[in-house]
Amino acid sequence: CNYLEDVQRCMNSALAWCEKHSTEVVVVDNGSTDGTAQWLEDLTGRDSRVRVIHVDHVMGDAAAKNIGLKQSLGHTVVMLDTSVEVLGDVLGPLAGLLGDESVGVAGPYGLRTDDLHHFHEGEGESGDVDAMQAYCFAFRRSRLRDVGVMRESFRFYRNLDLDYSFHFKDRGYRIVAD
Repeated sequence: CNYLEDVQRCMNSALAWCEKHSTEVVVVDNGSTDGTAQWLEDLTGRDSRVRVIHVDHVMGDAAAKNIGLKQSLGHTVVMLDTSVEVLGDVLGPLAGLLGDESVGVAGPYGLRTDDLHHFHEGEGESGDVDAMQAYCFAFRRSRLRDVGVMRESFRFYRNLDLDYSFHFKDRGYRIVAD
């Protein structure tokens, strides 16, 4: 798998579908060495919505995401994994879900659990879930005051997704999949 191709597909598809929304795209180039950094720099010259932050070495997933969270300025944060290709307007529906003050996190890839040890994907399921996978993880930026940024102690990104979901649940917010 070529990381540059994933980044290109993700960025191009996301930018194409956010035309009707006021959008700021913050990309953290996490020490790439495959041409991604230059492609992102070229993109910033073509699209004023894109801002790139380069780090000089590979950081953990949470550390890199926290840089993006701290640098973001928008009302709504939508974290997208570079493996995601956006095929339609996701921002409108996410904003609709987040319009409910009780909702802390929204996204399409919810997880359910009966025992907090084993999680399963709620493929195609909508409604309240126990956690959200960070392939697409959306929340109001103002919630950062309540939940904070991600803990940087996780080595596996999936555990990070679960932990950050529980930051929101611990503060009484719902996690909703759609």
